[in-house]
Amino acid sequence: MPLGLRKNRFACLPEKPYAPAETEVGIQLLKTLMSSRLAPNLVVLSTNVRPLVRLKPMINAYEGGFAAMDKSQPFKEMLRLVDLSLRGSIYLSSELRSRPEFDLKWLEVLTLKFQEGLTDKAIAQKMNVSDRTVRNYWIRLQDSLGVYDEPGKELRIQIELAARKIGLIN
Repeated sequence: MPLGLRKNRFACLPEKPYAPAETEVGIQLLKTLMSSRLAPNLVVLSTNVRPLVRLKPMINAYEGGFAAMDKSQPFKEMLRLVDLSLRGSIYLSSELRSRPEFDLKWLEVLTLKFQEGLTDKAIAQKMNVSDRTVRNYWIRLQDSLGVYDEPGKELRIQIELAARKIGLIN
């Protein structure tokens, strides 16, 4: 499955012809393909596979073959991984396998906060949950990312930096 890739970007595809390529479009394409009843075997080739950590629960439950690989891998290794996918196996790099899984609601909180700029109250309203639930999501994210309150540092900014570093948000 050819995906238009840009250096250091994951599955960047334009939403419309001549539009700038966006990571979220590639992620959405993978979500759509993995939600298909047909469960096609998928291969993702990229210079940066880290954003796939967002889809890890979906990938692990996927019924079709799935392989994600870095473009810098030797050609023979790429062929081996394509073969695994074609046989219905799932392959994620050790970098992705070693990452903790993140609840989809936590990822939604990150997106609403750092890509849409919403307050916690607005996030709670948009997600149809209580303010307290959003605070609990932040605590779980903080623990999962290994980010702890340090004097002189903004906790939410530290969470954002850690989430971007491992590919949870762009």
